[in-house]
Amino acid sequence: MKSKIIYPIQPFFVMNTEEYYKHPVRDSIGAHFYRFRTKSRLKKENGAVPDGTADIIFRCDANHPQAILAGGVNSKEQNIFEADTDYFGIRLLPGALEQLCVISGGELGDHLVDFSDVSRQPAAIEKICTQHSFENQIALFLNAFPDFTERQAKTRQEEICLAILDCLYRFEGNCTMSRLENELCYSRQHLSRVFKGFTGMEIKQLSMILRFQSSLHKLNQGDGGSLASLSAAKGYYDQAHFQKEFLKFSGITPAHYQALIREYQYQKRIKLV
Repeated sequence: MKSKIIYPIQPFFVMNTEEYYKHPVRDSIGAHFYRFRTKSRLKKENGAVPDGTADIIFRCDANHPQAILAGGVNSKEQNIFEADTDYFGIRLLPGALEQLCVISGGELGDHLVDFSDVSRQPAAIEKICTQHSFENQIALFLNAFPDFTERQAKTRQEEICLAILDCLYRFEGNCTMSRLENELCYSRQHLSRVFKGFTGMEIKQLSMILRFQSSLHKLNQGDGGSLASLSAAKGYYDQAHFQKEFLKFSGITPAHYQALIREYQYQKRIKLV
């Protein structure tokens, strides 16, 4: 059965721009391309939330072209963007880095590094940064990294890692180590060691992040029902557990987040391309 993917989102990126252009990609090592221009004054609510991914972020300035590789965060982080600036980015799925970079997820961790130092195609950075068309930026990136559209394991360890990811996505993070052992026929110690080395994350850590991201999707769509029903549906012990974990990952409570979604008309800001 094909894995269900919880395509990762960064809600505060969207809230700090009038329009967030998004181009989803399927059956690849990425989740989506995006482009936006930050407002002249950034909102108090900004920064990255845990999503289990790494981002390649291009600062689209002809005078100072730059790209950074941002590792996945474990809790709410401060904003990394400048006001009144154009950005183009690629959100990568776990385990994708080695097809694009000379660095693994385990080496990157939650750090920020200059993409030109680790990219397999550093010459493409300036071309992408100085291109004004979102569609042309995507084309330039795909031309520089043709393997982007192929999510294939090349080693046995990569096969194991992708199989673990398949289970975690299929159950939206609610997948126990016992289930992983039974489905994949490896000990939890071996699974944990392979996964941490390949992605830089613990299995339990990504499970919690996927559950949080799945909750964000429901809240963003406005169909999560009550917070009590949502917490039960997502496998939290109770609403208090849901609120505590949501606060840890987003910096705000679920109720506050719901209010922001309404205030900023979140879905209307996203423009699919």
